[in-house]
Amino acid sequence: MEIRNRRFKVCWLGRGAGERAAYWTGKVWAPLARSIGHLSYWTTPKGRARGLALVLRETGPERLLLAGNVRGLGEFFLEYRTPADRDVLEVDSRFVCRAAAPVAVGFYLPAIEPPEDVDALRLLMGTYGGYTRRGMTLLFRHTYDEAAGPLQTALAVDMAPHPRGTTRTRYQRLVLSFPPAYCHGAMRVEPGQEVRGGLIVERRPEHIWSPALSARERRRRLPAPILPPRYRLRRYLANWERFAKHPDLWVPLGAEMGLYHVGFYGMLTKTQMGGPYGWSLNGKPIRYRDVHDWFHGSARHAGKVLKGYQEHARQCEIGWGNGGNAMVAYAHFLCEKPWFVRRAHQMVNAILGLEGRGFQIPDGPLAGAWINGYDADARRFQDHYGGQQVFLPDQGIVNFFLTRCYVEGHHRDPRIVERVTTNCDRFLDSVESRYGFYPNAFGPDGSIGYSREGVRYDWTNAPAVAYTMVSYLGAYQLTRRKTYLDRAEDLLARWLAPEIAAHRFGFLEYDHAGWDSSGPAAMLICLGAYLREPAARQKPLARRIEGQVFDHLMSFRHEHDYFLGAHSHNTDGWGAIPRNRFGFLHGFTPGSSQGAICLHLRYEYAYGLLQAYLTRPTAERYEALMNYLNLRTYHQFVNAKLPFGFGGATEHIALAPYVQDTTHVLHSTPLAALALRRWPAFLSACTAPARQVRLTTAGVVFRLRTPAKASVDSLSSETLWRDGESVKPGKLFAVGSSFCRVRSACADGGACARPKRRRAAAESAPPAPAGKGAADAGRQEQRV
Repeated sequence: MEIRNRRFKVCWLGRGAGERAAYWTGKVWAPLARSIGHLSYWTTPKGRARGLALVLRETGPERLLLAGNVRGLGEFFLEYRTPADRDVLEVDSRFVCRAAAPVAVGFYLPAIEPPEDVDALRLLMGTYGGYTRRGMTLLFRHTYDEAAGPLQTALAVDMAPHPRGTTRTRYQRLVLSFPPAYCHGAMRVEPGQEVRGGLIVERRPEHIWSPALSARERRRRLPAPILPPRYRLRRYLANWERFAKHPDLWVPLGAEMGLYHVGFYGMLTKTQMGGPYGWSLNGKPIRYRDVHDWFHGSARHAGKVLKGYQEHARQCEIGWGNGGNAMVAYAHFLCEKPWFVRRAHQMVNAILGLEGRGFQIPDGPLAGAWINGYDADARRFQDHYGGQQVFLPDQGIVNFFLTRCYVEGHHRDPRIVERVTTNCDRFLDSVESRYGFYPNAFGPDGSIGYSREGVRYDWTNAPAVAYTMVSYLGAYQLTRRKTYLDRAEDLLARWLAPEIAAHRFGFLEYDHAGWDSSGPAAMLICLGAYLREPAARQKPLARRIEGQVFDHLMSFRHEHDYFLGAHSHNTDGWGAIPRNRFGFLHGFTPGSSQGAICLHLRYEYAYGLLQAYLTRPTAERYEALMNYLNLRTYHQFVNAKLPFGFGGATEHIALAPYVQDTTHVLHSTPLAALALRRWPAFLSACTAPARQVRLTTAGVVFRLRTPAKASVDSLSSETLWRDGESVKPGKLFAVGSSFCRVRSACADGGACARPKRRRAAAESAPPAPAGKGAADAGRQEQRV
């Protein structure tokens, strides 16, 4: 039995062979999938999965209906349709509960394993996916509508671990899951209730990772409103201040010198510090190249399994990872309160001067490079995973935030100028000539480095290039030497632009070898810094790239509510509320489960979206910024009974029954919310989409698409005015479709809660080391 239209066909083979789906390439019919699995179901979260092959129940001119029954649960249906007027393939899944009493159930139906010979693959939870093969893309998107409630299926990813360990996988499959967009969960279903959902497969000319697909998918939906926070950002920041002041997080390292260690693991079980994490063999940690050889080299036939391990140590990090002290120092300066300003000075002093050298490698093959970590207990510099590799993105992360601290007048230590330029002159200048491209990591002997998963970084990674570009931009802003700006613009035009044009958006996460979302968020930070530099000469090119990067980032965003609160209990222990809508998926790497079931909680998202809005102040960009900031309020630790962690956050929102009860300094630091203090008022929520939003020195001006309700808030004043009438911060009020202007008392000369930065700095800053050669250029630069 066969159904078909001009682009798709499905054949029922019978005799236990199931069905085969194919698409028309223009020349031949090609297999749509390596395999199509039917029902996989379980009755408890993470419970044992059982399978069932469905059988043909009904046929029609454009329709095949498969069905099967599970005793004690009910009937399951899988329907294929090939409508002649649409040239798409429609696949629907349905479950009808026939049990005598309510049941808990979770299932996948169907499970589609992509062909082996695809050129690019995108499998993501809760958003569109598919693959590109021989110049043609098959796009899979679900037909989910949250107005129908939680009894629906939605796209998810099923994976099986590799038998030899690590996060490598045996297979990865695109599935329709129940609970929606969730792996191995279970939800209550009443007798007679139905669970239903579907997906549409269409053929597209664009690459599967093309930002044009992201823009197209967003145009299919109505613009989003700004959902309200759990509580005001003022309270969110106050909770974080309590977290940041906890003495167990701080590591004193000398006179007016100290750093935060990364944080704690096991907040609900056995709490330990978040030292390096990696893989062990027979109880002995192995690293990078050894892991590569374990899978690809002479050791690949051994039968033992690599197991994870976690060191209990005070690991202090300055770049990527869980600590990020360079970013945290800048955030503390933006807080402007004396206690935080003094601590920020101590962090910068440690980055520059710990053990007389700071975190910059003084000599050897990696001379001039920043190394990310320091084991304060062993008194040893190391990377995030405990080895001696140097990672290219860390160079730009540290350089960017040190530059911001200097040019904005927070910390005018001339060593910042010397260290940033040394990093550019001694290390970054040699990368291209030494390797011919920009690897993501470097071994201590100067060779190309490896990921924790043993992947050799022998290609250029776009976010690392963007951070290298911003390193030279920072050197230019610190010195006003034109040669640094020339190098930044050469990297933009000759290295970053081709990567983006080829849809190689890359990753920031060290464990990835595919695409992750923190990478484009970081690139928005870098491109925003370049576009706001008055001397920049490649702005048209940078604007085009920035628009593509923004579209790419938005392709990771959850646009729907998948009702985590109806079944997920991952966050119960720390008092958070499980929300997913407007969060960003961690990412996807073919052959790896790294981050595949998570929405990421990092500073790059909100801060990158803030830079994107400042670069191009559209309503969509403002909505993305505020919805992400508001989402963070639901995932803050607010269980006061916990011995530690109040006001902090874990690193992700799990889309599976998985409690990662960690609280990290980097994931907890609200950089963008602190940066929002620059404006006296902001639109915090609205029940209808915004048409325009403009932040001003007096307050905020906005216009909604339809009459609705909105709330305006402030981090500096409790007195807001609209047309001479008082507006209660954070509370909804009615607005029409014309412009609404809300002013802050600060703008009118009233009392503000915000302390003056110069006074705070003068009261708490240690004496600056003597030195010459520090440029004053950029002193008047606005804080962003």
